Amino acid sequence: MFKFPAAFAALLLTSSLSAAIITPNTATASSQFSGSFAASNTINGSGLTAPITPASAHADYLGNNHWTTASGTNPLTQFIDWGFNTPQTLGTIYIWNHRSNVIAANPGYEPTLFDLTLFDASNNVLLFLNDVELLPNVATAQTFGFALTNNVSRVRFDIERTESSTTFTGLAEVRFDDTTTVPDPSSLALLSTGLGLAAFLRRRK
Repeated sequence: MFKFPAAFAALLLTSSLSAAIITPNTATASSQFSGSFAASNTINGSGLTAPITPASAHADYLGNNHWTTASGTNPLTQFIDWGFNTPQTLGTIYIWNHRSNVIAANPGYEPTLFDLTLFDASNNVLLFLNDVELLPNVATAQTFGFALTNNVSRVRFDIERTESSTTFTGLAEVRFDDTTTVPDPSSLALLSTGLGLAAFLRRRK
């Protein structure tokens, strides 16, 4: 029976061994519909049952469990900033999208395209992700990995498109963690070596 090299197997397991869920300390938005639909609802666990994991399903859209933007604003100019009191190392964001699909009269609030910018304490840009797709009508968290980034003090989420709404948008909840599903160059080199060795052994067999 063919066996993968041990180093290759270890590489495949690394990303899942030490993930730590990270909750921002602050949330500030470009606008909010009211105090019941504040930016802070994206980081306080409202709508989720503890313990919170990416597989946790968020409750339907209600006051005090969502961030929703102010009436009369253009959804495509809206954003939210999450801040950390202590700089963090981040590699993944978990996003629970807006649950406006349960509101028959006003569907389509959900962002479906966004930009993500990571800043250090001096507001220098550490990482920028452009035009990232987000699915609507999903109750559990959607996971987005990016290059592992150190010294992150602030993360900005800019809404670029909604499912259909031209009046409101927002989010349900967000979390981060300190691992990434995106391999760094050294991991890619190890992966390439492992695949090459696997192919060589297969040919010999």
